Amino acid sequence: MLLPLKGDVDISGIVQESDFPEAFKALLKSHNDLEDWTVLRQKSALSSESLEYKRKVQDDLARTHMLLKINKTLM
Repeated sequence: MLLPLKGDVDISGIVQESDFPEAFKALLKSHNDLEDWTVLRQKSALSSESLEYKRKVQDDLARTHMLLKINKTLM
């Protein structure tokens, strides 16, 4: 489950010459209390190795194939 959060973090302590993404990740890891942050939305994540993911891809391919056949017939 992915949960994008919205909250406040003071980034003024990050040195400008540093690798900002890595420094920001380290800063977030140092925050133990994210409970007061707002959850923007929730989204399920699937591994590309999972059976559910493979089923969804197969269903999408079958649906796309059918639509292409219909469009070809109508042309």
